Amino acid sequence: MPDPKKNATLPPWQKYLSKYDVDGNGITSGKEISFAFKSAANELFSKGKNVVSSMADGSMQGPGGGQPDGETTPGEYAMLAASFIGPGGFTKGGIKGLISKGRNFFTKNTSKNITKAKSIVKPPYVPKELPNYGDMRGVNMGKLDNADFSKGGPVDKVLAATRSKGAIYDANLSGNFNWTPKMVRRMPDVGGRKMVDVNPGGGLDSQRFYESTSLGNKKLLDGSSSKGTWVPLEGYGRSTDTKSWFIKGRASHEGSVIGPGWDEAYGSKVFKNMGTNIKKMGY
Repeated sequence: MPDPKKNATLPPWQKYLSKYDVDGNGITSGKEISFAFKSAANELFSKGKNVVSSMADGSMQGPGGGQPDGETTPGEYAMLAASFIGPGGFTKGGIKGLISKGRNFFTKNTSKNITKAKSIVKPPYVPKELPNYGDMRGVNMGKLDNADFSKGGPVDKVLAATRSKGAIYDANLSGNFNWTPKMVRRMPDVGGRKMVDVNPGGGLDSQRFYESTSLGNKKLLDGSSSKGTWVPLEGYGRSTDTKSWFIKGRASHEGSVIGPGWDEAYGSKVFKNMGTNIKKMGY
């Protein structure tokens, strides 16, 4: 057992450690310090005890002093700090040993926490399959037209979802938003057209884009070919030519009556900017 007379002359931190002085020589060192540190750390992290306050409590020396009373005063905290640097305090080797053990302890536990964090990383998003909205055809002058582009018609109803999503993007993403390649995922080609899925994160839904081939002789407002233009795509539908027609609204110069068309990314500034960035990324 430790000698209480010896403990009376020790600085407060050693008085705290003296309960781990197994051989009773009045000095807690070596394996005893290692065990003391682990025990103190266990108290601090597992049981939630304030070890520093416990060590400081009763550290004031003098008549009637040096007795823990359950309340730690500022003076006792100051005395604890002074005991580490004053005469009779921790030896240089002891300080180095305790610091080394502390570093090893926290490094070990930090590594465990990092490993746990890596194990709960969210998996990458999985792009959804685009739906087929069925018959997009309409009747024009008594004849079945390729698609019904009228206001309130089937094409307009599908594109309402695209316009709504574009408005949400415009409200949440600034004009100088930093688009990065990891936000863009290459999808399988459909009908000879390149496809990508763009997901900016932040809880926003992803948006599919296709690259115009201009096989239908599509033109931009300035008369240039639409080839290479990336256009938002909501899904497919049936036209007179195919059951998997890329649903798109007419451009304004093509006579659109439902607002901005494919060439203006259906009125979304962010969608149009996205198309430009997809091209810059080399897709």
